[in-house]
Amino acid sequence: MQMMTIHPRRWPATLSFTIPAPSLKGQTFDPAFINGANWSGNRLSALLRGRTHVYITRLGQTLTDVDYQTPWRATQFELKPKHTHYKGLFLHHELVQPRMGPGKSDVEAPDPGFTLEQYARLALQYVIASVRRGNWMVPAFHCVLDLHVGDHDDPQHFDLAAWGAALEKMVADVRAEDGGVQRMVMASLAAPDDFSMPAAQSRTKNGKGGSKTSGLQGKVRAPAPGVEVIDATETLTAFREGKSLGPAKTARQIRTKTTGTTVIEQTHYCWGTRSLPNAELVDTSPGLDGSGDVLNGKGTFFGKGDAEDEGTGSPIFGTVQTDSSVFGISLKKARLLELGLAIEQKGVLHPTDKGLRAVVEVFFPGTGRLARLPLVDIGPGNTGAARTAVADLTVAAAAFLQELTEKDIKKLDNVAVQARVIA
Repeated sequence: MQMMTIHPRRWPATLSFTIPAPSLKGQTFDPAFINGANWSGNRLSALLRGRTHVYITRLGQTLTDVDYQTPWRATQFELKPKHTHYKGLFLHHELVQPRMGPGKSDVEAPDPGFTLEQYARLALQYVIASVRRGNWMVPAFHCVLDLHVGDHDDPQHFDLAAWGAALEKMVADVRAEDGGVQRMVMASLAAPDDFSMPAAQSRTKNGKGGSKTSGLQGKVRAPAPGVEVIDATETLTAFREGKSLGPAKTARQIRTKTTGTTVIEQTHYCWGTRSLPNAELVDTSPGLDGSGDVLNGKGTFFGKGDAEDEGTGSPIFGTVQTDSSVFGISLKKARLLELGLAIEQKGVLHPTDKGLRAVVEVFFPGTGRLARLPLVDIGPGNTGAARTAVADLTVAAAAFLQELTEKDIKKLDNVAVQARVIA
């Protein structure tokens, strides 16, 4: 469903919600499936980007797609050419809901349409948005906003009473805390803290390849209790075979942490046209459950400050600048071919769509941390410690798993991990 919230510069404030509608072809609306972690629609890393302000899965997890402070248009009503002046009047929230046929249509939705966890999280987002605005915002449905403009039917089976109950409980819980509302207001208005990671450079021995990064520089905000957002950028340059890969570019990371899970949006880290899938960092995990092909072995690390290469990954994965704060992973050529993540034609590797979208889970038993990472290169190599390794991690990913930061690169180790391709 789409509920929007209008920023009342000219209109009363409104909160809007929409749903992405993953198809369940040949399946059912079994609550144990669609409301569980195994359904791909509940995976934050699988959600399409650039569609909304906030996603809310059926597990109640959230993903900030676009910060509230950024004006956005997401309904057909707003996207009409003569309606451009409405941009910035709405906040958009996508609540995940599966749909089914018949045929190629998606007219059917589960009933109940949404979970209690979604209503609770939507209530929290509504309170946060209203606190930031300074007054209660006006809820609006996607289908109502698009009357006579589009043919949307969402939200289907949205229970206003259930959301009202969740909102009453949320407000009561906040007010029950000593100074709870005041803390929320202060948190939303507090000056952000500085965030930085060190600069670095890499260079090949023959001097024909190299790269530099200015290091991430940005701000840390706490827009709500239990939520931390880091928004930072770094400037990248690189050359290979004596030729520049292009003018200096600015890469950006938005790290949103809630309840022990950090979702990392990382844009413009590729010198090619690829857009990297999000990375996810989980502070505490029980480990991989044994389903699928789990690899066990050493996880080596590479990338930032690497003295052995120019600091950029293989062109088949978009020439990612690995000499940076990017979160990513590489697998051996044989494994890429075996899993259908790449194909080889006349001795040349080519990416597959699966490989470009793939996310690899890596679990480090030593700390209980887990990372879900996109592919950024080919490796490990076949000499030294890399010969028996199952995966090669960028410095940022290796540091997270070992409870370190990029400032502790000299303390990083090759560690025993479990790894599995999940998408």
